[in-house]
Amino acid sequence: MQESFLGTLIIRPTMNALFGRNLINPKALQTNNFKICIETSEVSVYGVKLKSNGFPHSMQDAESIKCAETTIWALMEYFSSKYMEYKPVLPSEILKTLERITFERQLPSRGLTMNEISFALRQFGFGTKIYSQNQYEENLSLIIDCYVESGIPILLGLEAISDEGEGHVVICIGKENNCDVKLGKKELYTSFGVQKYFYDACNNNSRYVVQDDNLQPYQLIHLNNPGEHYKGDEKNNYKIDSIIVPLYPKVYLDSVLAKDIFLELLGDSKTGNNFKSPLVLRRLLASSRSFKEHVAGLKMEQKLKATFLALKMPKFVWIAELYDKEKYSIVNSTIVGLIIVDATEANNIPFDSLIFAGYPEVCHIRNENNFVNLPIKFQDYVTYNNLR
Repeated sequence: MQESFLGTLIIRPTMNALFGRNLINPKALQTNNFKICIETSEVSVYGVKLKSNGFPHSMQDAESIKCAETTIWALMEYFSSKYMEYKPVLPSEILKTLERITFERQLPSRGLTMNEISFALRQFGFGTKIYSQNQYEENLSLIIDCYVESGIPILLGLEAISDEGEGHVVICIGKENNCDVKLGKKELYTSFGVQKYFYDACNNNSRYVVQDDNLQPYQLIHLNNPGEHYKGDEKNNYKIDSIIVPLYPKVYLDSVLAKDIFLELLGDSKTGNNFKSPLVLRRLLASSRSFKEHVAGLKMEQKLKATFLALKMPKFVWIAELYDKEKYSIVNSTIVGLIIVDATEANNIPFDSLIFAGYPEVCHIRNENNFVNLPIKFQDYVTYNNLR
């Protein structure tokens, strides 16, 4: 039974919103060529306990809850299954939390603004970060990709292109396994006093997996056309207006600052490396516990592995994996360098946050307030993934 079990689905007697809470294993779909944030749910069927992997989903009933409340509920369901710091919340708890900042009745639901959603998530234990299209323009898609690769479900605020349409919110939980991914335009950074090219792995042509409470679970969308599954209805043609990232409260270094710090460290003569060919930079946020678990399972030189596992790390770190552009692919690429910085460092000075930098000839580690050069070659490291 466990091998055949693919999840649960609740049918509600509500017109146009029949599907209630569900957690379906992506294996139940005809097409599931994607990787997502996964939680494990356990149910009891006639006394038999069965487990299923997936991401929570529900349809809005448009009366007591709309898309905003549904996304908050799903987000809390996911995080409460992964971390002890969070607990699941009911729609009634969401409404009660928002009572202090609302000036009108809450039922029937009128929906929530992105600021109200962010406020609710802060009350539930997150250090939320809001990014708007006006502020970040074309970099918004890079920010989305970076956090999705980090295994963090993020809320996409969709603005209706038509004047008749209403705004909408969905959860982005993963991306497709695209072996033919094409990297975007090359960028410049300064290395050892010389400008060189690099490619941001976040700038690619992948589609992303979203949970939309108007549609079935696990929809694949392009970020430049998030309403592509609403065919024939101009009111539901959307564009991404802003995003909310539910971060751990003590993660002070965000995606944008982390990229700048990585590039400065990479180009410095003391902490960087004078790579000749263009690089591909892949960056992601990870807990030090899961990262060390990844390293412990690798077949690498014992002295290098011992150095990794003995490093003093905060609860969360930013990781930059460096690839040779000429040999880069999504699958089985050789990593030529790795930089780890402290994600909980509030000071934006790069050298204050550096924990480890490894290159083909040498590795640098922080020892108290000093940097130590180790005559160890960085090799045999395998790509780290938070998505499954």
